[in-house]
Amino acid sequence: MILFSLFLVNFHKYLIMANEQQTASIIDTIYQASLDLSLWEDVVKKLAEELCAHSSMLRVFDDNYRSYNYFVSYGYDKGIQKQYGEYFAHIDPIQDVLRDMPDGLVLPQHAVMSMKDFYRTEFYNDYAKPQGFSHTIGGVFLKDKNGSVQFGMQRTRRQPLYDQYDVSKLKLFVPHLKRAISFNKKIYECNAVNRNLETAISHMPFAVFFLNIQGKVIGLNIKAEELIIDGRLINVFNQKVHFFNPIDNHKFQTTLASVVKHSDHEDNYISLQDDNGKFHHIFVFPINFEKSEMFNEINSYQNGVMVGIFPETNTIKLNSKLCKQVFGFTHSEFEVSQHLVNGNSLERIARIRGVTLNTVKSQLKTLFKKTETQSQSALVQCVLSQLIKEI
Repeated sequence: MILFSLFLVNFHKYLIMANEQQTASIIDTIYQASLDLSLWEDVVKKLAEELCAHSSMLRVFDDNYRSYNYFVSYGYDKGIQKQYGEYFAHIDPIQDVLRDMPDGLVLPQHAVMSMKDFYRTEFYNDYAKPQGFSHTIGGVFLKDKNGSVQFGMQRTRRQPLYDQYDVSKLKLFVPHLKRAISFNKKIYECNAVNRNLETAISHMPFAVFFLNIQGKVIGLNIKAEELIIDGRLINVFNQKVHFFNPIDNHKFQTTLASVVKHSDHEDNYISLQDDNGKFHHIFVFPINFEKSEMFNEINSYQNGVMVGIFPETNTIKLNSKLCKQVFGFTHSEFEVSQHLVNGNSLERIARIRGVTLNTVKSQLKTLFKKTETQSQSALVQCVLSQLIKEI
């Protein structure tokens, strides 16, 4: 009798230890899924097994269109699951409850709708029943004005209804699920910004190089690649930009070193000539990678340099909205700055715009004031560098 009692005590301890290890394993998988979306399938499967569920799902539901933007499941019929977003989401009787449910609350289905009423619905007979499940436990983990992140687990009619023990068990994982999903959301938003920045920079109408503080190339756009392939102005050797003309290269390296050493260095514009006698305007200015999601592999406290190379024959088109946003330019001031950036003289600008030279000079003074510059070259440099940073 004593031995049997000892066996029961030890067996109970074993069950507690095994349960704690299983719980820890699920929580670990949840946080791994916060970094890797493909692991959410493992999460919903493990949670289903933990609560003896027939199936389980996690979805991002759009309340405005009553459809889901993301759906991962275990034990669902994939064909019928597709129909949920197309039709059944619009007649799901639980969705109205979930819309009003507080963030983080977990409830069994029969706490909000009687099973008898549920079994009479079209949703149950045409969607739930064909998949073999009849009742659900779940809740909403994150909500905003557009929708919510929902989680649910289903059992068959042969299994017992979810009770308070199941609710308590699922609640253990709710804080971890909320943190992981929030982190997923931030990663998604950063990646979206990342893609937009890469697209914008890749299609700029001039060459762009990003260098770290050692002067090594860590990024470049399509025009920069074309400039290297062209082989008449620059090449990249040991990850560093070099101009073929030794004198031009010395100018560039000196300017680069000054900008790296002094982030407020103002003399960061040079004009160079390629082998065909074609002039190129080169701007070198500091950039803080801490503020750019593009370069998350770089130490967040490390600064670098952005190099823009403009062929003189190209027409540079400024963004009027950005000019207004960054500098407060009026439409007329924007037009003057557009002409200056493209190398037009004040006399030519006056003729093109059909105004007097004094009018252009007056507008130039205002541009100096708004950009805090004192010369035309400094004005051009300021406008181009600031707008590239904004992009």
